[in-house]
Amino acid sequence: MSASLPEKQKVILFRKNGGPEVLEYADFPIPAISDSEVLIKNKYAGINYIEVYFRKGIYPSKMPYVLGREATGTIVKIGKNVTGLEIGDKVAYLSGKTFAEYTKFPSSGNLIKLGSNTDDEKLKLYAAALLQGLVAVTFVNEAYSVQPGDYILVTAAAGGVGLLLDQVISKEKKGHVIAIASSKEKLQKAKAAGAEYLLNSSELSQDEILKRILEITGGNGVAASFDSVGKDTAELSLSALSRKGTFVSFGNASGTVPPPLN
Repeated sequence: MSASLPEKQKVILFRKNGGPEVLEYADFPIPAISDSEVLIKNKYAGINYIEVYFRKGIYPSKMPYVLGREATGTIVKIGKNVTGLEIGDKVAYLSGKTFAEYTKFPSSGNLIKLGSNTDDEKLKLYAAALLQGLVAVTFVNEAYSVQPGDYILVTAAAGGVGLLLDQVISKEKKGHVIAIASSKEKLQKAKAAGAEYLLNSSELSQDEILKRILEITGGNGVAASFDSVGKDTAELSLSALSRKGTFVSFGNASGTVPPPLN
């Protein structure tokens, strides 16, 4: 079952690895669905730094590669074996190839059916926060279970995941966030999200940052470090840890972390 659909759609893709110049806004076939899949007309797609890793070739990809990790939209076509979903349902979901007008998706996949009264602002919010929100919540509960009073280091504290970590750690977990960011403006965003201690990496050397962290924590170091910067901050994150502290490395913005770590 489906509404009338065009044969082509617009997508954002790349055909070779490189800088932003390899990105194309191109015509692409609308995918055919199987009996157990649905076709979603996307309204909003979240932007995540992982797309840069694919574009640069840090993560391998099959060319041409359509970007995107998450989106919200409306179901416009349903396979004959799909149950519990209907054409017109609003959904949020995690999938590749969401920088597109249409994305096919297995009906048994990570799809959240939204209420029919979900407005445009909520669709924006769910598309922007679904993946990064899950990352933040998983990190503070499973990678390291943050306890009240814990001192936690967050690098890139004004980034997408960073801002969510600031909020969850300070407001939900009642921990103390030590935020590192590269400008006063970014640090103010981190502060507004709940960060308690602000360290400007464009003004302080790593030795100075480490000294400040040890002063803040009474010489003990942090219980955990959530580091999305990678190569440039890995050693700092490790040095800042308390005994038996936890280092969570989840990004390569400055490059991959080179072993061996000292």
